[in-house]
Amino acid sequence: MDKISVIIPVYNVEAHLPKCVESVIHQAYSNLEIILVNDGSTDDSGAICDSYAKKDARIRVIHKKNGGLSDARNCGIAEAKGEYLAFVDADDYIAPDMFRIMYERIKQDVSDMAVCSFLFVNEKGEALVSENEENPISDETVDRVGAVRKLEYVKKWYFSVAWNKLYSRCLFDDIKFPQGRFHEDEYIAHIIYHKCQKVSFISDTLYFYVQREGSITDTISLKHHLDEANAMLERAVFAMDKGYDALSRVSLDVMIHNIYECYGNKDDNRYGEEIKKLQKKCRKNTLQVLLSPLPITEKIRYMTFCINVKWLHNIHNNNIKRKKNRFDKKICKNINKIRKAGQNCIFLMATPVHGNLGDHAIVYAQKKLLQDLQLQDYLIEISMEEYKTYKEVLKERIQSSDMILLCGGGHLGTLWPAEDNVISEIVDTYRNNPIIVFPQTCFYDENDMAKQRMLRNRIIYSKAGKLKVFLRDQKSYKIFSSEFPMVRNYLVPDMVTYMTLKPSFCKTGSCLICMRDDKESILSTTERKHLLEALSEKGYDVIICSTVEQYGIDKKARESVLHKKWQQFAQARLVVTDRLHGMLFAAINQTPCLYMDNISGKVSGQAEWLKDLSYITAVKGAEELFDKIKEFESPDTGFEYSNQVLQPYYEILKKEIKDSYYSVR
Repeated sequence: MDKISVIIPVYNVEAHLPKCVESVIHQAYSNLEIILVNDGSTDDSGAICDSYAKKDARIRVIHKKNGGLSDARNCGIAEAKGEYLAFVDADDYIAPDMFRIMYERIKQDVSDMAVCSFLFVNEKGEALVSENEENPISDETVDRVGAVRKLEYVKKWYFSVAWNKLYSRCLFDDIKFPQGRFHEDEYIAHIIYHKCQKVSFISDTLYFYVQREGSITDTISLKHHLDEANAMLERAVFAMDKGYDALSRVSLDVMIHNIYECYGNKDDNRYGEEIKKLQKKCRKNTLQVLLSPLPITEKIRYMTFCINVKWLHNIHNNNIKRKKNRFDKKICKNINKIRKAGQNCIFLMATPVHGNLGDHAIVYAQKKLLQDLQLQDYLIEISMEEYKTYKEVLKERIQSSDMILLCGGGHLGTLWPAEDNVISEIVDTYRNNPIIVFPQTCFYDENDMAKQRMLRNRIIYSKAGKLKVFLRDQKSYKIFSSEFPMVRNYLVPDMVTYMTLKPSFCKTGSCLICMRDDKESILSTTERKHLLEALSEKGYDVIICSTVEQYGIDKKARESVLHKKWQQFAQARLVVTDRLHGMLFAAINQTPCLYMDNISGKVSGQAEWLKDLSYITAVKGAEELFDKIKEFESPDTGFEYSNQVLQPYYEILKKEIKDSYYSVR
């Protein structure tokens, strides 16, 4: 077994250090060199390090003057003797088999580096984001270009950080973390990925990131923005030089955004000289930017910053004002048209702009229901992006007699905290309006933070006297009815089952595999591989698909993207899935489906509504799945989707919408 050097920078973390070190000491992979770098701690952290070194011969302690996180990491790298490197922050902890799993994947894939998934926890070890949340990292192995391209997804910052990775030692032969900088990982991540031939990504949650009050990541200062701007400039120049055009464009965009944040802050002008230094660095790369394939608008923004940062900031502010005025003018036009007809407006708020087709299908079905109620002419859709950007404009334009609609999905509670926050904010803001929440899943973790969220929501909901909430499964209905008895609530299926598409496409011999590859899946990687082999042996043309696209989808593109995906489901001979909307898309397109539940149980919750559909069949695991496949060896085109049994529930939804809308006229 190769030796893994685990570098743990330590600074004033006496309360958290033992748990961190213990989690490393007790790794299933035992050939470790554990380097504790005491970075000038003023508490008992240094003494704790020394005590562990006496207990375990694998531990070495380095005591040094305080130089910051980067300096401590660099010191550890210089002393490391292992063939592989890993970094663990001293207030975090890791799963017992983290290094075993990551090392085995590197050897199996012949890769240079492994990246695992993680979980945010509080100081009590309670999940800040539920274990049931969609895992951000999927199982895959990619080449150098694929690895570097991960950095194009700015919001997926976890591809850049140092702590959820296992590196071949040689990757750091000529690389150091920059001293005295925040966002230190951003300065080197692109270089590290570029040096790799292959990178292994692992969906298992192996790293636990403790978010504690007062930590560096708990506050954002001007220096954070300035350091990230510098990091992004270096990344952009590197990307242009190596031919990663999309990454260079994204990096410059992030750089400019951070410059806006620095220059626009009137409370702190300490970093004026630093901004000038950044301008100087930008000027040195002017020719490279001008000759690059960047869009002309990006080049203009870059050159404007090089010449005069005040001009850039003024242009930015003017663009914001112009967009705000354009939105205001557009929405006023729609509002006035509806009001002149003597009607109240219906605002469908915070609709998705991400790539989850299940959420987009829900919106599509909601609009179809409103059309059936002949209310579509009074509908104004506000996307999530529009809501967040223009919420103050909306407050000025929406009257208390207008109806607010909130999209269905799985967003009530702790499962998706950000979306739950938006729902609560809208309910609170428009508490005097009639509000309808389309069928949702309601889920709360069993911890103190979940209790606080529930209490907050209970207070907010209780003030909204015209609020009606619809729940899409029995479990959610029971939870909501019990915890929020003051709110009128109803049980109604997922909105996707409201649609009757009646597809006319001919079935092919294809089998769609629409499976999760994250921690919600009940199948292992090996079982998924065997599934593909078994289907291929039976003559299926196996097609891997997903109900989540890797790009944003706006209101204009929604219908065409959905119909393209539905066509794929309609033409398939069989669908095998553990995704909720993989099952529902198969159902409404009259395609036989073998579905497995996921760990959260939300698939089976909705499948209960479809129990009368003979072509939607549950399987409990890989073995039963292989047996059931035999039943579909001969294609049967006689299946027909019917939601007749669900209509009484949808009639309740329609009635409540009509009553809410017409009661305030």
